[in-house]
Amino acid sequence: TCALPIFLVGVCYLVMGFLRLGFVTIFLSHAVVSGFTSAAAIVIGLSQIKYLFGYDIPSDKALHKMLVNIFSGIEQFNWKTFVLGSICVMILIGLKKLAQKYPSLKWTKAAGPLVVTIISIILQATIDLQERGIPIVGTIPSGFPKFTGSYLFPLEEQLGDLAVVILSIVIVGFMESIAISKQLASKHNYEVDSSLELIGLGMANLTSGLFGGYSVTGSFSRSAVNNEAGAQSGISAIITATMVGLVLLFLTPVFELLVRRGRNE
Repeated sequence: TCALPIFLVGVCYLVMGFLRLGFVTIFLSHAVVSGFTSAAAIVIGLSQIKYLFGYDIPSDKALHKMLVNIFSGIEQFNWKTFVLGSICVMILIGLKKLAQKYPSLKWTKAAGPLVVTIISIILQATIDLQERGIPIVGTIPSGFPKFTGSYLFPLEEQLGDLAVVILSIVIVGFMESIAISKQLASKHNYEVDSSLELIGLGMANLTSGLFGGYSVTGSFSRSAVNNEAGAQSGISAIITATMVGLVLLFLTPVFELLVRRGRNE
């Protein structure tokens, strides 16, 4: 389980936040933040190709290796998944352009992802996309994650082996979070309190560690979607978390019909 390292990552973030160590971000120049953000956007974009092409592509942080992985398995290309995925992308772009051209319809930009989700679920429910060679998500366990706090102890037996891993997660996670924070702050002309960011990350990782989750950082993709949707405060995250909780409790059978990447069986 990843409970212990993620819990300790949360502890590190909290200690750094309470000690007001967020000041170290003043050493991150605009060029560094911009370069990190741009590189992350490229890596994230390429990592999503597998969902569009319809076959498994091994992940790799090295750009050239990722491109090699994409083309080495090109014979498994699923044109049906590609066509459906391209149509969904065009719908998203079209609704965004519509909102820009007609201010009275600006709600369509935020509604785009929901529209695409609903369309794909309806298609699977009515014409069975899986039978036509387009894989769907399949079984999604319902309910909340189980409590894994018992895996945290004894600490002394595991701490030495995890020190380097924890330090790496803390540094990279904070770098990623502060990069997207600074990018949005620059765009909307407000200041970021880096120490509060550390405390927020600490609480999020503590909770994640107690329930067997992965490390929590600021997300480039979700932050971008939130920004495009017009979110202006943390209330948007509360609403999102509430909706995810309701989906986990009551709507997992519906989302099992969503299209996913993968090989045809």
